[in-house]
Amino acid sequence: MASKDPILHNVILQVRFPPTQHDPKELKTLPSVFGVSFDGHQEIQGGARFTSSLEKPDAKEFTIRPDSLALSIINPQGDTKYCMKIFEDIFTKAIKNLRLQLFLDQKYVIRKLLEADKGDARQLIVESLASKAGEKLKAFGNRPIHGIGVRIFLPPINEERNALNVKIESFLPDPRLVFIEVEGVFYEPLQAMDSNVLTDRLARTNDFLDKNVLHFLRGGAP
Repeated sequence: MASKDPILHNVILQVRFPPTQHDPKELKTLPSVFGVSFDGHQEIQGGARFTSSLEKPDAKEFTIRPDSLALSIINPQGDTKYCMKIFEDIFTKAIKNLRLQLFLDQKYVIRKLLEADKGDARQLIVESLASKAGEKLKAFGNRPIHGIGVRIFLPPINEERNALNVKIESFLPDPRLVFIEVEGVFYEPLQAMDSNVLTDRLARTNDFLDKNVLHFLRGGAP
């Protein structure tokens, strides 16, 4: 079992828009527009990437390409709502500064770490899959199983027009932890300035992890 609440590890929001030519000089000014300090700046084809040190709270990576915009917050100091405020602030300023009009598909990624009660994430995942899954693993011989995981893809349906890609793995740096990732992809176009919809869809992706995925791991139904 895993009775404790998961820890937020990483949140990513990526949007795709019609190809746009960005002014390199204008891109360099984005950090000052955001009011965010970045430690690194890298020019990439048709865009730029800004990064902050992983040792800093709320480490960020912001990437702008000719057809996409992405922001990643690593080891955030708050919960998902806390991250939503950061996303809304930075994306609102980026949209206005880059004069973006329309978002095509949008991708929302939530990554969390969950501690297994028995101290072994691999055992928790195996028990979640099937009662006799542990016996079947003997087919791999005498080698110890360093890591184990499962991937589930849920396509869009009439009621829910977004796809969901779920990863559940033992966290290799620490075998006590389960690494959980839910990627929500929304294909419906969206007016760029409608940041409320962005944060709402991020919240829906997070809710799926907290309700459906955690219930799966804990042996129940949502």
